[in-house]
Amino acid sequence: MTAAAYLEYLVEDPDTAIIGGFIETIREPERFAAALDRAAALDKPVVLLKVGRTARSRYAITTHTASDAGNPEAISDMLRAHRVIEVDDLVELTETLAALQSPRRPRGRRIAIVMSSGGVAELILDVAAATGLQIPPLSPTQKAELEAGCGFITGDGNPCDAWGSGTFAANLPQALKMFDASPGHDIIVFARDNFDDQPFDWPQTAMTYLDLFAEAARQSAKPHYLLSTRPGIMDRNFVAYLRERGVAVIGGIREGLGALDRLGRHRS
Repeated sequence: MTAAAYLEYLVEDPDTAIIGGFIETIREPERFAAALDRAAALDKPVVLLKVGRTARSRYAITTHTASDAGNPEAISDMLRAHRVIEVDDLVELTETLAALQSPRRPRGRRIAIVMSSGGVAELILDVAAATGLQIPPLSPTQKAELEAGCGFITGDGNPCDAWGSGTFAANLPQALKMFDASPGHDIIVFARDNFDDQPFDWPQTAMTYLDLFAEAARQSAKPHYLLSTRPGIMDRNFVAYLRERGVAVIGGIREGLGALDRLGRHRS
């Protein structure tokens, strides 16, 4: 079977809501494009990793599949024209598919981030500048309002180190409420280390924070995501708990936030 045939099946499958693929060659481009259009009409996002971007890779594909990998620029143009979210590697593929598990889709690219580490907030800003992520600051009025309830907030307020006065459990809901009400932010992220045997956290404390985050997500029209600061390292109990409450879990500062940026680009 060809990639087009598999795609057609998944598009019409009532149990499939999101489609991901790793593709070497597209043998029936017109049929494939028609299936992509059908997926878009049904609001089924398609995320694809298409290999064959270099001469050596295309030669390897030819020897492996006895077919032409195609011109990479032309294929990317075709995928973009038919509403595909194209990714560059397997981590981008898996994190984008993970981000799509949210019941709400971003309406834009503007990311709000709440956390309890000033240092990691600064790292995120460096990554954002290098990769083109949109992390808009709070306005002076918004920051002043947040500081009135939380205490001192470092930087320009996004990412928001909500440690403030040192009562993070009390400050977290206030920061989330601020970003939920903000017209300048489309996506809300709670970033923390979420892995098994976290040495700087008690499980009971972590669950308190996750409860607060899940409740904020339930009351909001904006998509909420838990970001584990490293890809592939997370507590599976947290993942299951949040999934039941409509919160998707993504991993990696560059990888996870990049996935949200791709979803925002796709919807805007």
